[in-house]
Amino acid sequence: MTATAQIGVTGLGVMGRNLARNFARHGYAVALHNRTTARTTEVVDNFGDEGTFVPATTSEEFVASLIRPRRLVIMVNAGPATDAVIDEFAPLLEPGDMIRLETRRGAIEVKVRADNDVPVGMVFMPFCYAEAAANLLTNPALDPFGKIPEFKFCAVRAERAEAALDTERATARPPGQLVTPTGGAGA
Repeated sequence: MTATAQIGVTGLGVMGRNLARNFARHGYAVALHNRTTARTTEVVDNFGDEGTFVPATTSEEFVASLIRPRRLVIMVNAGPATDAVIDEFAPLLEPGDMIRLETRRGAIEVKVRADNDVPVGMVFMPFCYAEAAANLLTNPALDPFGKIPEFKFCAVRAERAEAALDTERATARPPGQLVTPTGGAGA
């Protein structure tokens, strides 16, 4: 399969389907994937006139349809379903692909870099400088005695990203700076 899609959406429930349709209506070629292929077919059949959709029946086909750096949005229920999808796609990601890291404090886009020293399921990002992008995701406070960044640890959601997407432009958050994090499982 030739890579033609600019962004991919996996999980085509109500929210995922509508997000994919929004991307397509704004001119993006969108790869579609769902656990059940009937849902993917349904989206193309019912909304194919709204833009360019690239349906995929397998995760491998889905990832192969994405232009590099690959951008993937996971739209499944939080919890075990999300973990299962990440486990399914992580082996298919490569260094250099873009990923969006999001916490309750903000979001940034960074390049993926694999590192065997970081456990699977963990993400590491340098934060020792005041201007470090990690400070957008965590508390920017300094240790009151040493005047160094305090220890930073937080839950983070990781998904493929593209800063130029219209949905990002519509948010009030300023874009984060590009950094290269180290992460297990290619993230």
